[in-house]
Amino acid sequence: MSLPPPEYRFASPSVRITAWEDPVVDLLGHDPRSPYVERFWLAVLGPSTTFLLRHLAGRLDESSEGFELSIDDTARALGLGVRSGSGRPSCGPWPARASSGSAKRAVPMP
Repeated sequence: MSLPPPEYRFASPSVRITAWEDPVVDLLGHDPRSPYVERFWLAVLGPSTTFLLRHLAGRLDESSEGFELSIDDTARALGLGVRSGSGRPSCGPWPARASSGSAKRAVPMP
């Protein structure tokens, strides 16, 4: 018996995205748009998360101080769709990124 997919609910229709300053990663890390990420991390992160990271990197290049990211629009752009009713998008990559270390929460959850 399989379990239904988890339903993610967000308190806001958008999230604030800012750069994660890390001098070691800045020096030794790989840009998410690089061939290295596609070759070695795509299978680990999955296509939706890889596309999300590439999208975020591009937007941060355009707006280094950060930006508001629409959850619904981003979910649709990634092909994840949105749930009807009061449920927010089915955004599997969001919680997974925080647990893998490729993202971090700036403000703790209540």
